Parts: sequence; structure tokens; C-alpha cells
Amino acid sequence: VAAINTDGADYTVSDGGLLVYMGGYGSASGGQTVLNWADRKGTLEPVSDPKDWGTGRLSPDMSHVANGIRSGDTEDIWTYDLVRRTPTRLTFEGHNSNPIWSPDGRWITYSSSRDGKNALFRVAADGSGKPELVVETEAYAVPNSWAPDGKTLVFIQHGADKKNHLWTVTIPGGKAVRLHEGDSTELNGEVSPDGHWVAYESSESGSDEVYVQPFPGPGSKTRISTEGGSVPRWAHNGKELFFWNFNADRQLFVVDVQPGTIFR
Repeated sequence: VAAINTDGADYTVSDGGLLVYMGGYGSASGGQTVLNWADRKGTLEPVSDPKDWGTGRLSPDMSHVANGIRSGDTEDIWTYDLVRRTPTRLTFEGHNSNPIWSPDGRWITYSSSRDGKNALFRVAADGSGKPELVVETEAYAVPNSWAPDGKTLVFIQHGADKKNHLWTVTIPGGKAVRLHEGDSTELNGEVSPDGHWVAYESSESGSDEVYVQPFPGPGSKTRISTEGGSVPRWAHNGKELFFWNFNADRQLFVVDVQPGTIFR
């Protein structure tokens, strides 16, 4: 995959192998950004007007992007129709960011800070109904991915050790638990499409690298990246794993994988 020069790392992969990502626009110090399709030759096709986009994900049917849009000191969750190129606002209270889709495309889960409290909420993707609490968190948390059954959520929470760790919670009514023990920083936990594996980045080697481990565990881990790796994403067919290398030219890599009873 060709290198894409961007200050953003937010991206997702379609069934056909196209990427939708947030590319740089304006100044590198934080100007507005544009959503783009990018093929594997690096050819770009803008799909949005410049806005203060936050983080975003592509819907399971590839028709919409869920994204945060900043306005002053606040941020809210919007969906963006990639065909009609129209945005729809979903949240109106607190500071809301980092949306992800449920596997069936009906719900959007996101980080929310309001009244001095942190939590993860979900809201119907079509804008019907009010936001619903998923789990209250002791510190700021970021949803990463749902297991294919739509019942178990992987998320990041900042710990008392001042490091980020991966947690899981099962709804309804489940208690949040650490996914892995240890004192290493872990980020961006992505459950595989078959639900048997989780890809994530860890600092345990002294640098950020991508690993794959059985989900929800236990089991041995496989290191994927060799010279730096961050923000892993599975292809929808589960046969490829994408990740960024933020060293040097900020390149996006892909590796063929064979998930099954044994990961290769």
C-alpha cells in the first residue's frame, strides 16, 4: 500500500480493499480535514468537504461514516452519508468522540464526558431514540471494537499507573475487566471478524508494535510488526491485517493472515 502523508491515523477498510481515511488539510498544526477514499496505489478521491473532523469509522454496509465533528471546545457524533454527502448529528450533550459501529450497523458507540464523569454510550445510527449508557468508567475511555455477536466491547481506559490498558465489558449488565495483565501500554484492540482473535498494539518491547492474541484469551501472542506498528484493522474477510508505521514516512502496511484454530 502506498504511503499516505497525513497527520491523521483514522481509517477503515472496505470489503473491496478501499480505504476511507482522514487526510490532512490546511496547516499541519490542526486545520480542517477531508475524508478520502484511497486505493492500494495511493490514488485519492475526496468524499467530504473540509471540516473539523475527529475520529471516524466506516459503517458495515460501507454507506456511511460515523465521525466526531469539533465545534469550539466541544465535539459531537455525526454520521456522514457517502452517497448523498450529507451529515446528520446524533449527540447534543457533553463532549462526545471516537465513534464505532456495532456489527449489525444499528448502533454507534462513543466516548462521552459530561458533568465531570466519563462513560461509554451508544445511540441508534438512524438518529431515533436517546443515547443509552453502555458502561461508566473511572477515567476517560475510548471504544475500540465489538465482538461479532455485538455483546462484548473492547475499549481503552487510562489506568491509575498513568498508562492505557485494554478492557472488555459484556452487555447488558456486565462488569468491565482487563483484557490482559501486565504493565505495558496497550491500545487499539480490534476483534477479528470471526471473533477468535484480537489485534492490538503494545509497548512491551520498548516500542509500539502490533500483536495478535486469542480472544478473549488466554493464549500465546503473535507479533505482527517488526519495525513499529500501530492502529491495526482487520479486512472484513479476516484474511488481511492493516497497520500504520508512524516511523519515517508514516506508511500503511498490510499482511496476509490465516486465522483459524491456529493463527498464522
